[in-house]
Amino acid sequence: MQSGICGSLGHWCSGSGKAEFLGYNTSVTESIPGRLASVFYTKDLMAGYLTNLQPKIADYFWATELEASDPEEVFARLNRGSGREDWAALGKNRSMSVGDVVEIGGVYHMCRSLGFEEVVDTDLVAGLGRLKEVWKHGL
Repeated sequence: MQSGICGSLGHWCSGSGKAEFLGYNTSVTESIPGRLASVFYTKDLMAGYLTNLQPKIADYFWATELEASDPEEVFARLNRGSGREDWAALGKNRSMSVGDVVEIGGVYHMCRSLGFEEVVDTDLVAGLGRLKEVWKHGL
């Protein structure tokens, strides 16, 4: 995938010579293989929209983990109908949506209506980190 700027909503980009679904962000960054992305889904789709007000750790569960270095790549792979689905990571989970969070390299990104926003709430970041450890290691 090449770096580049996509259309106004960023749904599609042809930087690699063919149209590819890239998510809803308007910029694309080069993917670096070998990094694990943890994905946290809101327990209720409506809660995803409410996280714009005040996200709480109780609204989330650890959904899956996959190799990726860009939240937009994760979004495309966890959305049915994108053409880039990662069925092993999707499993029985729903498609990624507003309010869901992707963690890559210790940085947490919340899915918004358009693109992602870095999570700066230290309590939420710490809570999601603990949640990841519990789900992965049963601590």
